[in-house]
Amino acid sequence: MKLILSLLLTMTLNAQIELGIYTDKIIIGDGDLNPVGTLDLKAAMDWRSELSGYDFALKTQYEHAELYGGYFRRFTVGLGIYIPIERFEIGGFANIGTISRKDVETPLTYSILGEVNYRLTDKLKLSAQLEYVYRSDLDILWDDNVWKINGLIGIKYQIIK
Repeated sequence: MKLILSLLLTMTLNAQIELGIYTDKIIIGDGDLNPVGTLDLKAAMDWRSELSGYDFALKTQYEHAELYGGYFRRFTVGLGIYIPIERFEIGGFANIGTISRKDVETPLTYSILGEVNYRLTDKLKLSAQLEYVYRSDLDILWDDNVWKINGLIGIKYQIIK
């Protein structure tokens, strides 16, 4: 517990903050009822702090999609790490959150997220995410498979260093 509190305090005092904007259905649909071009946007913010050459991060994400059967909103918070390799960063996160769909708040959702970033400039990065998500909304609304893979592409901008 002391390690977690120490890490959170360090992240707060020495924060590097980045904002990312992502989308996932521009190139391919989802194989179900949501075709190419379905609006699906995610905003993510990272609070990062370096420790022993690695960047530990607290990530908050908000996703909004106009899906078949109504809107989809997901908010998650996660902890993870970024490993820098020259102009690339490889990241991994464990996330937990909630989903709102068709005016129904669902139980907790959680995911494992992998991320690859490529630094274009000191403040701008091209980013790709692959996420394995427990979709509690699908279980409640349609008794469907609740584990889905979600791939997104986007850009990240460093707000504070």
